[in-house]
Amino acid sequence: HRMKYVPQPVKHFWISKPDGSKRPLGILTIRDRIVKRAVFQVIEPLFDNVFEDCSYAFRKGRSVDTAITQTSHLVGKGNHWVVHVDIERFFENIDVTLLYTFITEKIKDKKIRMLIKAWLYSKQVTFARSGFWGIRKKKGILQGDALSPLYANIYLDRFDKNAIKMGLHVVRFADNILVVTQSKKKAEKSLKSIRRILRNLKLKLNKSKTLVTHLENRFTFLGKGLVLVRHGKKAWLSVKDKSTQKSQQEKIFRLHDHKQENSPVYSTSL
Repeated sequence: HRMKYVPQPVKHFWISKPDGSKRPLGILTIRDRIVKRAVFQVIEPLFDNVFEDCSYAFRKGRSVDTAITQTSHLVGKGNHWVVHVDIERFFENIDVTLLYTFITEKIKDKKIRMLIKAWLYSKQVTFARSGFWGIRKKKGILQGDALSPLYANIYLDRFDKNAIKMGLHVVRFADNILVVTQSKKKAEKSLKSIRRILRNLKLKLNKSKTLVTHLENRFTFLGKGLVLVRHGKKAWLSVKDKSTQKSQQEKIFRLHDHKQENSPVYSTSL
């Protein structure tokens, strides 16, 4: 008896984000969810072993807190300028052909490769208020299944590896990227390098969420308010949870003092 498995079209609809834009979400059948979860359990360890340490999202033992801790460590080495970027419509703009190429470099099992290819090139049903309409091939990948977070890290692992080769100090949480540097000039150069690496991955920066600034200017990273506080020769990175106003939620990291450039603010045009 021969079992045959064919993925069902994904039910696709849009949900509103706080900034007014919309994010696509996919709902899979129970059968497809079970099969994807099984495949995830098999292939996830293979990729996680080669991911870079700067990647913190969707990985065991890693979280927003560990990403913030690493940020404070890098800042403690005198990196007080930051480049904070977000990728424009990341999941929707992932190049499926490139992603499949990256996956098959590591996965050699033909059956698993056939499954992944079928999923990546499957069709989707788009949901409107009036009901389901239209069936078309997917562009990018939809959020909402067991493999999407892994796909994201596989795709952006290429960014991590190239950034590290260029000497960038990176902290990445999914498509939320932070690079810390010791000067404004290095921050400007880093931004150009980031843009170039993403272009090679067929991705673009979200201009409205791209920032180059000195850490003395408070900014938000992963829902945390970050700001460098000075007192004499000492410096602290204040990390405050933006979801609460209670002062006891504030975490202070002591840092070694380093000389800073006089200009604390830099606004960049993209």
